[in-house]
Amino acid sequence: MGVDVFADGPVLVITLDRPKANAIDVPASRALYAAFDRLRSEPGLRVAILTGAGERFFSAGWDLKAAAAGEGVEADHGPGGFAGLTEFFDLGKPVIAAVNGLALGGGFELVLAADLVVAASHAEFAFPEATLGLVPDAGGLLRLPARLPRPVAVEWLLTGRRVGASEAARWGLVNRVVPAADLMPTTLELARAICAAAPLSVAAALEIMRETEGTSVADGYRIMRGDGLPAYRRMLSSDDAREGVRAFGERRPPRWTGRVPLAVVGELGPRAADGEQEQADRVHHARGDPRAAVGRRADRPGPRSSPGFEERVLAERHVAQGERPREQTARNQRRQEADAGDADDVPGEDENALVEVLPRHAHPQG
Repeated sequence: MGVDVFADGPVLVITLDRPKANAIDVPASRALYAAFDRLRSEPGLRVAILTGAGERFFSAGWDLKAAAAGEGVEADHGPGGFAGLTEFFDLGKPVIAAVNGLALGGGFELVLAADLVVAASHAEFAFPEATLGLVPDAGGLLRLPARLPRPVAVEWLLTGRRVGASEAARWGLVNRVVPAADLMPTTLELARAICAAAPLSVAAALEIMRETEGTSVADGYRIMRGDGLPAYRRMLSSDDAREGVRAFGERRPPRWTGRVPLAVVGELGPRAADGEQEQADRVHHARGDPRAAVGRRADRPGPRSSPGFEERVLAERHVAQGERPREQTARNQRRQEADAGDADDVPGEDENALVEVLPRHAHPQG
């Protein structure tokens, strides 16, 4: 399969090692998915680094030798799609691509599926599919035009031109460009900076960005105020939401626990109750923390949202801030009235209700 995985504390390092070009076939895709699923399921893991073995190739993409041997374009690459990540939409933890060389075709699509990118100065990116009678349909045709001005994306997609790391960085596709010798140290430094942040805040930020991508700001607010963002709701009602402020006031580093009151977990539904909360409980149990839940019921009821949920979450926050219930109720009433007043200005959801979106990217300098 050619996928090496090891944990460096909270950082999961995933290396694609399939000489000579780190090309990806179905078994490699499934092995990569298993690694990313490990990141999602193990509470002690916070971020993954994905890189390629050697210095010439990050990945040449789809293994054309496997294709010649009968692996079709419609082959089942597993739950995460091609390369285990391109369709893994609810991973919930960040992935950093450490691009050590050429990222071609599906390799470039794998880079675009990552959350952050650190590239060696000699790295190059390209979509050569059009010159091979194919198209980059494992995310390239979707993600690249969403991040670049259309004429630039069209040129790259139709000509297969190789783009250097510095040019990719100018267009905003790469976070940092470093000498090859500094690639992994720099990427590990970035990963550890993420690990210093509150884990529920990281998950909430990724969830909000994913669910609001491509929407207007007004629609984004409506999504955030709805009940479809469980990671965001967990963050708002978590112990960590108070710990950060407390630690700042006491001039000490925060101690993140990822703990959410069980009553709130029940409101968020079975997945929250039986998934991430149990993972947090296992961490506390391993540390001897008496707050770890004991005797959790597998059949614990809990709809994802119920009447009064948001008010209860806000109540906890206001009490923590020293507000009296009457003040809290008045504040909620004012908010509801303001929301109702804005409702008349909301465009309809029919196909004719178009929202004009300004261009996302200015021309890069240099």
